[in-house]
Amino acid sequence: MENKTVNKQGEQYASFNFVRFFAPKVAEDLNLAEDYLHIWNDPHGSMLKVRAAIEDLVANHIVVRELPMNQSAPKPSFQECIELLGKKGTIPKKVIQSMEYIRKRGNRANHERWDKLYDARECLKQAYKILSYWETVSLFGGQNNN
Repeated sequence: MENKTVNKQGEQYASFNFVRFFAPKVAEDLNLAEDYLHIWNDPHGSMLKVRAAIEDLVANHIVVRELPMNQSAPKPSFQECIELLGKKGTIPKKVIQSMEYIRKRGNRANHERWDKLYDARECLKQAYKILSYWETVSLFGGQNNN
């Protein structure tokens, strides 16, 4: 069941509070990303927040579970984490593609001041897909196969 929020303009959008239990910072950043887009009309800021949130989710939650690493080893970059998860093959290809979409759009927003409304909306949709998948796997023991 999707949790919906209504902004000041009366637009409905998905709330990311459903992940607050296991990733409170991720939920906070993604809810803020929605505010950037829907309240402040700032697709650039929204994409930056989505990228930061998903990078946090990948590095501090998904990689910890899926790719246990030596604590003294250097921490891999966001791109390296996505590549390692893709090579391991335990996360569906569609989820990996969503992570990569967000990473690339976030990079463009950061380095090129990319502010396309379509991409900001799509980043939020992809983030919702990633989190819905991860919630099922991490909290309910769902299957994480392709």
